This record gives sequence, structure tokens and C-alpha cells, in this order.
Amino acid sequence: MEHKTFWIAIGDLHESIHNIAKIPHADRAAGIIVTGDLTNKGDKRKAESILEKIAEVNPAVYALTGNMDTREIRSLLENKGMSIHARGIALNERVGLAGVGFSLPTPFGTPSEVSEESLTIWLEQAVTDIRHLPRTLLATHNPPLNTIADRLSDGRHVGSKAIRQFIDHNQPEVVVTGHIHEAIGEERLQKTKLINPGPLASGGYAVIQAVNGEFDAELRRL
Repeated sequence: MEHKTFWIAIGDLHESIHNIAKIPHADRAAGIIVTGDLTNKGDKRKAESILEKIAEVNPAVYALTGNMDTREIRSLLENKGMSIHARGIALNERVGLAGVGFSLPTPFGTPSEVSEESLTIWLEQAVTDIRHLPRTLLATHNPPLNTIADRLSDGRHVGSKAIRQFIDHNQPEVVVTGHIHEAIGEERLQKTKLINPGPLASGGYAVIQAVNGEFDAELRRL
């Protein structure tokens, strides 16, 4: 008999959440993973409204702080027990979820920007508690460098060197990311499946599946 477990990953909400109700079978997923930018520098009330709408579809929510999210929202996610930033948690007896939010500095001076050094520290911190698990799902807001997920419309790659080095060295089975809206796509980095579904408002999401011990993910569109 086939044993199947799956998770839904979304990101770059920017206060537009209506598409969450359109994702097929989201209510049956083992959880919803949000890779950041719930708001546009919005306040706690706005973020709470967004999280409530997600939880109405599926109460198991795992969320990151994006660069457009403020310190107030970081605290909100932590207080609700939804934050996966710089944390590793066991999703089940075989799959661990590690998360790192924020982004590298941008030209826009957004609320949650950090250095490559901080990303490196947080990545190591996030995987410490799940190293004993055989499968790893990594969620980041900032995409890794020189991939399909970090390329601007003019062709420049603006991803994180720290995140790319972490992936190359550790080879997590799946990485879901966001931040660069136009860099929608999926690719293989050796054993790692990398997906940037793009903004939820544009209809992109990822499905991560564990089927009979095999672990994989795919980009889907509404």
C-alpha cells in the first residue's frame, strides 16, 4: 500500500492571500510552509489577518520572516509557535524542516536585511537539531546564488553565496525559496531539488511529497 505525505510551500504573499483557498487539497497537507514576505512592511494586525486565513485552510503553519517583514512580525511568528527562522524541527520521524528568513541587503533598505555571515550562522543553527533525520527540507527567503531562483529580469544573479555553499555541501533533498519574484522555476543542484514558486498572487506554489520513503518536490501553478 502506498504511504504518501505532502506539504505545501508558498511565499512572497505581500498581503495578497486569496489564492490560498484555491490550492488543491491544501486542507489535507501535513502543513503549509511560508517562505516569507507576508506583508509590505505591514504591522502585526495585517500579519495576524494573513496567518488566520492560512490557518483556516490548514492549521499547521510554518513561516519565515521575509525582508519586507518587520521585527514586530518576527515576534508574532515566534509567539504563535509558527516561526522556523534559524530553527530545525521534525516534521515526522524521517523528515526535518530547517528555515532561514531575511535577505541580503537590497537597494530598497527593507526592514529585514542581513549579511552573508549571519545567513551562514543561522543555517548551521537551523540544521543542528535535525541532523539525525534522514531527509531534509530547507526553506529560505533569499535564494541561493547562481541558480534559476535568483536571476533578475536583466539576467543578473543576486542570490546568497552562503546558502549556495550550504546546499552544495549538505545536499538537502528539497529547498524552497522566494524573494526574486520573476525567478520562478525549479532545477536540480546535484541531489537537491530547488524551487522558487514566485508570489502566491501569481498562482505559484510547491508540493513536497514523501512517498514510501522517497522524497521530492515539484512546482505547480493555479
